[in-house]
Amino acid sequence: EMARAARELADSVAAGDLTSDQIDESLLTAHLRQAEYSVPSDPDLIIRTGGQQRMSNFLLYQSAYAELVCHAGYWPDFSADDLARAVTEYARRRRNYGLVPEEEKPELEYASGANEISAEGGRGTGPGTKRGMAESEREKLRRNGR
Repeated sequence: EMARAARELADSVAAGDLTSDQIDESLLTAHLRQAEYSVPSDPDLIIRTGGQQRMSNFLLYQSAYAELVCHAGYWPDFSADDLARAVTEYARRRRNYGLVPEEEKPELEYASGANEISAEGGRGTGPGTKRGMAESEREKLRRNGR
């Protein structure tokens, strides 16, 4: 989808209908399939049925900040109650659109040791690096997805 939209914009530039300086995010968005189907905005919630926990190339660009709720059942069996549960789950989440609130950022100190060379010849094994951290600090990073 992105490649097709980029080709359309490139063709418009080659034809002289558009300059490359005119291409911005809104123009690119206007050339995505979403615009063809009169979808008014990017999705806030995507419900993935069939027990899958991936996007399968579906609206990848548009869903950057969408919340994903996975449902074990298949689409034909998806009920009004299932929808209510998905919307309730969505409403419970705190959305931050890619920002990480200060209180959730891990406190890491990359002080002395960050550039030390180890006996094995590798860099970054001092106490202030990921490899030099205590196990509890590495576990904190894993839990926070880092």
